[in-house]
Amino acid sequence: MIRCAGRIALDAGNGVSSPKKFGLTSLWPSLSFPVCSRVGRSGLLSIRHPDSSPTPMRGRLGPQGRFARDGARDGRTSFRTREGRKISALGGTGVPTVLETPRILDLVGTAQRAAPGVPLLIRGEPGVGKDILARLIHAATARHPNSFIKVNCGGQPEDRVEADLFGHEMGACPLALRQRLGSFEFAHHGTVYLEEIGALPRTLVPKLLYVLRTGKFSRTGGPEIIWVGGRVIASTVQSGPTGGDDDLWQELHRLNVVELRIAPLRQRRDEIPVFASFFLEQFNRRHRQDVRLCSDAMATFMEHSWPGNIRELEETVHRLVAGGAMSPVP
Repeated sequence: MIRCAGRIALDAGNGVSSPKKFGLTSLWPSLSFPVCSRVGRSGLLSIRHPDSSPTPMRGRLGPQGRFARDGARDGRTSFRTREGRKISALGGTGVPTVLETPRILDLVGTAQRAAPGVPLLIRGEPGVGKDILARLIHAATARHPNSFIKVNCGGQPEDRVEADLFGHEMGACPLALRQRLGSFEFAHHGTVYLEEIGALPRTLVPKLLYVLRTGKFSRTGGPEIIWVGGRVIASTVQSGPTGGDDDLWQELHRLNVVELRIAPLRQRRDEIPVFASFFLEQFNRRHRQDVRLCSDAMATFMEHSWPGNIRELEETVHRLVAGGAMSPVP
């Protein structure tokens, strides 16, 4: 018997039980699985066939083994693979409870009432909490035992984004030295979160729309048709349709995408003291400080327009605690 975190045991003999029976996220037959209990503590379960070599499993499995191993060490529920993809382990959302505000939870309820396979589009200014909403939606649905994978559609070369989304076969391009699985395969029956979908290279739009319409795709350079059951949640900073001749937005409209809008922080001023206190506690603990916000500082926070929203508020509190700012806001 092999035990992981003292919670789950599988028979490591000739008849290895299927990982699906135990709700483990895995790439079968790779025998190394991230494991998480109901309270969110993750670990690594490795099973080696008696006839296999004694080489450590994590050395052969690459990023999947590493992100699970890291979870066993520090209890995180989200990890970044070597290719830069973010993956959530089973259990927990990775979102602090204080950020689950009534307004955000109302949007989660709207997403739950939508048809299970319908794509979601989250609109909001930078730093407003679109990533948080996407993770909460994933955790609130039946997909929560499966992977949540975040892909940044902007700021990367086109071939990198294509590989992140769809994967590629060995030899598909000069740098494709091995087969690579894309996010849609990793997130089968889970969620693919496309951050800033408006920045997606235009040449990849038809391929993405084909996946949304049919639920199938092929890896770059490969003939195999792959069916996927993951849900797509996208986000954008654009407040509404761009108009003009843009295939992406027109097709998303035809697909009846459900739109969710997060209000900027300046329209949610009652939440500022809660967020500020939370960030203050976090940074005080990190820097071993005992900084407190006086009434004048909090009044300044309440009057500020916060163009950078929650992210700007977090950075401002960080500067105060670290001693890098003489006033609450620039």
